Amino acid sequence: QNDNCQNELVFEGQGCNTTGCDLYGAIVYEQNCTDNGLVDLIVGIENPNPLNNFFDAYLNEEFVFFGPLTPNGEYIIPGVEVNAGGENVLMICINDQPDCCVTITFEGVACPPVNDCWIGDPDTEIKECTEESYYVLLNFEYGNNSNSFTIGGTHQSIDPIGYNELPILIGPFQQGEPGIIDIVDAEWGDCYNWVEIEPYPCEDPESCLSFNDLDPGTNWNSANGPDLPHLLFEQEGVSVWLEECGPMDFYSFEVRDDEFCEVVEEGDNAIFLQGASLTYDFSSLNAAPTTLYFNFCGETELTISGIDQTISVDSYEEVGPIDLGNGFSYKVLKEANGDPTATFYLEGPGITELSICGLESSYGPVCWETDVPPLPTEGCYGFENLDQGSYTPNNTPDLLYEDESLQVSASNEIIGWQYMEILSDPIDPQFNGAIANYAHYHGSLLFDFSNNSEYGTEFVTFDFSGEYLAVKVNEGSEIEFSGLDTTDSLILADNGVVLFFHRESSNPLEGTVSLFGPVEKLWIAGEGLSLDNICYFFEIQEADVWPGDINSNNVADHFDLLYLGIANGSEGPARNNPQMDWQGQTSNDWIDFFVSNGVNYKHADANGDGVVDQEDFLVLKENMGQIHGPVEEYVTTPGTPEDPPIFVDLNADGPLTAGEAFNVPIKMGSIDNPALGVHGVAFSIRFDPEQIDPTTVDVVLDPDGWLGEDLWILKRVLPEGVIEVAITRKDQTNRNGFGGIAYFIGIIDDLVGKEVDTEMDKVKAIGGDESDVLLYAQSSNGNVTTEIEQDAIKAGLHVFPNPTSSILNIRNYNEQDLKRITAHDLLGQQVFLDDDPAKMNTLDFSGLESGVYFVQLYFSYEHYTYKIEVLH
Repeated sequence: QNDNCQNELVFEGQGCNTTGCDLYGAIVYEQNCTDNGLVDLIVGIENPNPLNNFFDAYLNEEFVFFGPLTPNGEYIIPGVEVNAGGENVLMICINDQPDCCVTITFEGVACPPVNDCWIGDPDTEIKECTEESYYVLLNFEYGNNSNSFTIGGTHQSIDPIGYNELPILIGPFQQGEPGIIDIVDAEWGDCYNWVEIEPYPCEDPESCLSFNDLDPGTNWNSANGPDLPHLLFEQEGVSVWLEECGPMDFYSFEVRDDEFCEVVEEGDNAIFLQGASLTYDFSSLNAAPTTLYFNFCGETELTISGIDQTISVDSYEEVGPIDLGNGFSYKVLKEANGDPTATFYLEGPGITELSICGLESSYGPVCWETDVPPLPTEGCYGFENLDQGSYTPNNTPDLLYEDESLQVSASNEIIGWQYMEILSDPIDPQFNGAIANYAHYHGSLLFDFSNNSEYGTEFVTFDFSGEYLAVKVNEGSEIEFSGLDTTDSLILADNGVVLFFHRESSNPLEGTVSLFGPVEKLWIAGEGLSLDNICYFFEIQEADVWPGDINSNNVADHFDLLYLGIANGSEGPARNNPQMDWQGQTSNDWIDFFVSNGVNYKHADANGDGVVDQEDFLVLKENMGQIHGPVEEYVTTPGTPEDPPIFVDLNADGPLTAGEAFNVPIKMGSIDNPALGVHGVAFSIRFDPEQIDPTTVDVVLDPDGWLGEDLWILKRVLPEGVIEVAITRKDQTNRNGFGGIAYFIGIIDDLVGKEVDTEMDKVKAIGGDESDVLLYAQSSNGNVTTEIEQDAIKAGLHVFPNPTSSILNIRNYNEQDLKRITAHDLLGQQVFLDDDPAKMNTLDFSGLESGVYFVQLYFSYEHYTYKIEVLH
């Protein structure tokens, strides 16, 4: 209202922060390691004009945190993974302004490693029990561990033990005294567990298998009983199988008290057999029985592992003892003449299997005794059996020492023999590592541990003094050490044997060599070499290799071929006295094992020669179908319709002809869904034996199949209408493809006008790394006609002209009506379809490119294909 009432103020304008991006002064000034190995970042940022209350954090371009802005500009970004010792980039951005950011570069802190190692509750089993001591077989579960562990407590391990060596034998523990086993991870000291061993008395070495767990009154025969062989029961680690035997074409099996014969005590069950046998498998015991006996009544035939003859005995006649050879003998004893019951006794060095065939006889429990096997042996040889002085061998090899575990002889294997002196410390040359006698020589000595087939050498060590030393292990190459370099060496000396070489830094002439693994023969050579304290440790081996059971699941079948193909070409220790027939055998472990099931490659060496090759395939083929214990159904992972198909293409060549042989392709994969990464495949084809004669069925390789040429195929036909098949490559390289891999062959019965069905089942395909390749098993059906009918129908069809430039005429002069007409190009794409054709039909190719097309004419039970050439 009053213009004269005024004043003025001059000021400098300040621009408004309309973007709100005013971030600066950022720094990571603290990094705190967490218990789980991650890092909490403490970050400082100045932001005086925030227009948003939240921010996003990115570490090395990965989003890591969202949080509120704070007045003091200090933020905690928790639980992030940084590049330890390397450059890290942290970017902080205003939440709703992705272009408003500040970047911080910092060096990541190195946090101590996280220990999430665990050792589960240990499991123990008493082994090798004697009157003075016993051993414990230790096993346990574990996770996130280092490579090895140590044993403490009553028995301490000097060297770490690999987790892959579980289960392990620990001891001896003294009878009547408790023990403690401490298990500690070799790297993580706070990762441990322990178990207390209670005082354990040894049991009576006699064991018996009674029939009291079987239902009294059980009465089986060929009509109502199970298919044989049949696993009757398992006790005490022994499997008992019921099998057919003798000249009869039927069998009878009963569980009864048998009061007439009195082969059992009152209240116990006896077994009556007619045309059937009980087969006792003792191969899983730690030590095979050496004495075996049972009561029986009637005529009996017996077969014994290791004896190539059948024994016939009668309970009315006392005989023996009778020598069977190979250390076996038997006798039949009776309490009184005229008594129908007798006792059969068998003695031998080791009874792994006994089959008792009853022609019409009763039996009581089988009992046995076992000589307690010697404990795992350890010992040392130090030339104490030789007199001091010069020694010149009569010839080479010349035996210097022999016991049940070791033979020592002079040899020319590496260095020709010149001299040897047996000296005693401190006589020159000085050898501080020697104890009493030691050998000083120029030449080679052979230490042979191979005679004891029940044991496997696990560890050998010796002391030496000299500048030059050469070693050869088993079939390996010579390894030389010369000079006085004190650097330790770790060398693969042979398949499964690792050599550790060490010279003393205080006296480089002296040193120690240690060998870990199955040493059967060891040559030690030198020029002026001093040698002493050759010490060794043996471990009892189980007879767990059955020729042909490659995947060690108690049966030799077509699935084993997949693993044989994976192991083909591998090498390892050969078996002592290998046998190809179906029996358990001992073998040293190989270095390699199957990653999918942990089975050692020694099981793939079916013929025991130390190499996996064609000879092992032939042994598997010979033993296919054999079993040696309970067999669980092999579990395969079923595919889905989205996986590549596998099927028998019964309609590949039109209708099947009754009474004639067919040869149809087995296909794997399709053009739209090929099978990828296949090394081998196993499957079963099921068919109706009343439609297809099982005696005519076979599967053969497709010579042009996409799996390749260098293949193994294994098959077995079962009378109930199944053929089991496996196909594998041998070179551990995979193939991709679709289409035919083999042919299914057989003869159709007289089933004119009907359908024949097949079903693909139990499909397992694997790659060269043993990973599963999923396939979708499809069923298939085909129509059956006669050859005369097919010729007559085809004669009533006229398809013309061929070649054609546009119109193709199709005339059907048959009484049967056409059901469908289709046409496809060379790529398999359908170009014509008629689901309701007439007697007279035309196809117009004028709009299609020149080339070859396939026209299919479908009737109710057959179809015909014509190759048509289109020319414009």
